[in-house]
Amino acid sequence: MSASAGGSASLPIDTAAARRRLAHIARALRLESHILVIHPELAWQQLANRLQWNPEAAVLVHTESRDRAGAGHAARLLPHLRLRTRPRESESLLRRLDHGSDWLSACALVPGGDLLVSACTDRTLRVWDTATGRMARILGDMPAAPQACAATPDGGFVLATTGNPAGTLHVWELRTGAQIAHVTAHQPSCTACAVLPDGSAVLTFGTDGRIRRWTLPDLRLVGDPDSAPEPLTCGVLSPDGTVLAYGGRQGMVYVRGLAAGSPVTNLLHGHGVPLTGCALGPGGRPLVTSGEDGRVVIWDLVTGRGTDISPSPAPAMHCALTDDGSLLATASDDGRVHLWELPALTRLGVLDAHTAMVVGCVLSCDGRTVASVSADGTVCLWDVAAAIGSTRGGHTGLVEHCTFTGGGTVLLTASTDGTVRGWETATGEETGPVMEHPGETVRLLQHGDNLVLAAGEQGTVLMAENLLAQVPQPGRRELPQLPLTPVGIGEHGAQVWGLAPLPDGNVVTAGLDGVCRVWDLRLRTERLHYSGGGSSVRACATAADGSFVASAGAASQLHLWDPVSGDALVTVDAHTTGIRTVTVGSNGTVIIGGTDGTVALTGPDTRWQPKVLGCHERSQVTSALWVATLGVVTGGVDGTLALWPASAAEGGWYRQAHRGSVLCLAASPSGTVLATGGADHMLLLWDSETGHPLACLPCAGRVHGVAFHPYEPVIACAGDGGLVCIAELIGLHVRW
Repeated sequence: MSASAGGSASLPIDTAAARRRLAHIARALRLESHILVIHPELAWQQLANRLQWNPEAAVLVHTESRDRAGAGHAARLLPHLRLRTRPRESESLLRRLDHGSDWLSACALVPGGDLLVSACTDRTLRVWDTATGRMARILGDMPAAPQACAATPDGGFVLATTGNPAGTLHVWELRTGAQIAHVTAHQPSCTACAVLPDGSAVLTFGTDGRIRRWTLPDLRLVGDPDSAPEPLTCGVLSPDGTVLAYGGRQGMVYVRGLAAGSPVTNLLHGHGVPLTGCALGPGGRPLVTSGEDGRVVIWDLVTGRGTDISPSPAPAMHCALTDDGSLLATASDDGRVHLWELPALTRLGVLDAHTAMVVGCVLSCDGRTVASVSADGTVCLWDVAAAIGSTRGGHTGLVEHCTFTGGGTVLLTASTDGTVRGWETATGEETGPVMEHPGETVRLLQHGDNLVLAAGEQGTVLMAENLLAQVPQPGRRELPQLPLTPVGIGEHGAQVWGLAPLPDGNVVTAGLDGVCRVWDLRLRTERLHYSGGGSSVRACATAADGSFVASAGAASQLHLWDPVSGDALVTVDAHTTGIRTVTVGSNGTVIIGGTDGTVALTGPDTRWQPKVLGCHERSQVTSALWVATLGVVTGGVDGTLALWPASAAEGGWYRQAHRGSVLCLAASPSGTVLATGGADHMLLLWDSETGHPLACLPCAGRVHGVAFHPYEPVIACAGDGGLVCIAELIGLHVRW
């Protein structure tokens, strides 16, 4: 970043302030390194979005923007997205390492260096340089997803175990990446491994109820296996190699000495459900376990009693200890890691950055660093000394939908955590009280001045009456106060997958039970239902004039029916394995997207016979959208995006948009700009006519919802783990 225009070398320099600013830049670079290594062109955008929240560093962003703006057209900033919402993460976050869209399952720190190993469900291990954030090596050739990983004490070898149906144990030489040996260790799953302190052998634990010892690195079986009375899900060896602890699907905890013939202590008051993790201190003290009941328990081996320290309402998934047993880390289903000082059981802090459950964590030997792996596909490294209370606010679960209202002054978001929340567009701050709903699944619809929800396992239909009429128009400062209790309309009876508006204050829902229902919002009652083909209905859409509803799902048939009488109008065989998306154009034409990737058109012009427009060749269609005057845009599970023109004379386009599935799709009010959200944690903007990329914004989690501001170049997205982002498009002048 350049110095301020007109600056003089003779002016006094505040050395301390300069060093602090450089420290802020260094931290921003470290936290964005996982993005910049893939997208170096985003360096300005990502650093500016980080530095703007620190008053001392923000001056660098403002100075650079002013200097470039005054330097002429050639030096102006490239188009970028400026965040209005602050990243939600703990200050103790040191670095994020990004695998992609696949789940991670375990991690291990390599002794004697700055290396970390992470295990991924794509059947690979990745070795990371934690000092630079660069991936040093990929280790693969596994027949199934890894369950656990470890490193030898000298840092020379890396090990991994695999799950069902392989049950194998693998050893790689870290220096070369060569696989030294592999063996079928257990059937069907080898769930855990523990390396002896001298690195001479490794113990493996399996769902066959056996514990086996193997020489390292050649993996020769030593002696006869030890037996356990249940399938084992976890196992650990104390740092001094004297005590062994393990547990399994029945929730029991077993402890014994490592020497052959050592008696086994059964902790009878175990979890009662499958164990997810266990950790030991020196000499077996302390012993900590976590289970599918969400509890973390510290055990007294003398009395056999446990102390429950469950960190929060979110279930605990894993636990880890330092070698001296003085520090405990627990990983939670809500994406957080909790730190505890032992034996006092003092809570040191909460580590917050993941957007999905944390499935594993590990502490460095010196207790200074924590590493955690998550279902969001990332590894996070944390500074223990900087850990403080949680910074989490807003939503705590997946945010499925977002929409601007009140002339764009407020963004409304609906989450599976059971809440609808409002956010001030200009500042990104949450506003107003929370509106509650049954949670789990949620569909959101603006209908007149009402906000309609269909949420929960039973598809409860709710309405916030006259909510949108209360929202101020642009230019007014007052913000809406969301009602705490919406009005109940009825229950669909199963999860709702489709929600669409009808004239005269009616809406239609479609769901897992294979039934579509029409609801009268004014009378707060169900008017009628349409059974269709009986299979689950994945999507429904309505004609602009309300003359028909189009619904389809797991079966290959498209149903058109009258929402006033409930009579079937047309049934179309779509010639696909199943229908994933349905959308209706202004002229009454219906577009369907198939689970086999087929995109087809049907309507009066084709006598309701499907006309195939094209195909996402490698996967199913996930989303479809009509764009005025251009045609229909579709996204696929394979990450592709396509425009199918309204007429054969017009050109279309086909793009590889995301590294994972396209999860959501929207168009700006004029239809000139498209936005896609993906499983690769990216929000992308596109020129709808040419398909050229315009801008992109890396996000903390998978992007499930996207919305355009009605007037300004502002866009919002929402997704995993409470993700809510509001961003302004700068440097690109397009018709919004």
